[in-house]
Amino acid sequence: MPFELSRNSRITFNPASASNVTGRIDGDIVDMDGWESIMALAFVTATNAGTDSVLGFRFGTASDAMSDATGVQRFAQTGVYVDVHRPGKRFAQAQMRCTVSGDCRGLVTIQYNPRTATGSPTTAHPASTTGIRSYTPDSGTMSAT
Repeated sequence: MPFELSRNSRITFNPASASNVTGRIDGDIVDMDGWESIMALAFVTATNAGTDSVLGFRFGTASDAMSDATGVQRFAQTGVYVDVHRPGKRFAQAQMRCTVSGDCRGLVTIQYNPRTATGSPTTAHPASTTGIRSYTPDSGTMSAT
């Protein structure tokens, strides 16, 4: 039985652009075929997070037929999430809109709860996302050099 989330999930990271002039981050459109659940995690600046900032999903029957979903999360915190179980359509796209341009910092989408243990869906993370798994690490000091 696997104990790490990254083994039975697919993580997609969408950072904000350098200027983020639109005050919005559109996540990658992901195929939910074979997945039961999807979660979006959003990060905004602490100083200007507005109560009209919104995190939500767009869903569609095809990757070019997306529409806004109901149940979006309005927030004034610096970190927020929306968790959807069994979306009604095959394709999903997380979207974050901030009240102040430049507030959006990053958007992470996690597809999880695969319907089958083997075959479909692919749990390979996209090229824009990388990471490691660690098993029973010793204590120590982390250094960037």
